[in-house]
Amino acid sequence: ERGLFLADYFARPSKRSGAWMSALKSGYKLGHGSKPVIYNIMNFAKPPEGEAALLSVDEAKTLFHEFGHALHGMLTEVTWPSVSGTSVSRDFVELPSQLYEHWLTVPAVLEKHALHVKTGKPMSKA
Repeated sequence: ERGLFLADYFARPSKRSGAWMSALKSGYKLGHGSKPVIYNIMNFAKPPEGEAALLSVDEAKTLFHEFGHALHGMLTEVTWPSVSGTSVSRDFVELPSQLYEHWLTVPAVLEKHALHVKTGKPMSKA
């Protein structure tokens, strides 16, 4: 077990706007150690009951970007809690999220995840 990942994807009146990743608990090895508890917050429009949640390309990029931060927090393997997960220099914080965001536009990823909601067919290459 690497830790716990929580996601809160849909907007609601009591929630602030934006999208972010954070940790309820950091992962580290010091003492008895700690497994990370990481969460992603988004504000996507909630679809009507029984319908699919459809994301724009920008929303999908945000989802991939924030999930890159979440992976960084989940996969941390450090001794000291002060340098766990995204508690590092900004360049190191942004590297996994930027890579994951970039992977959204890789054709093999699009073919697998950018599917028509009714037919299930991938987007045309055009």
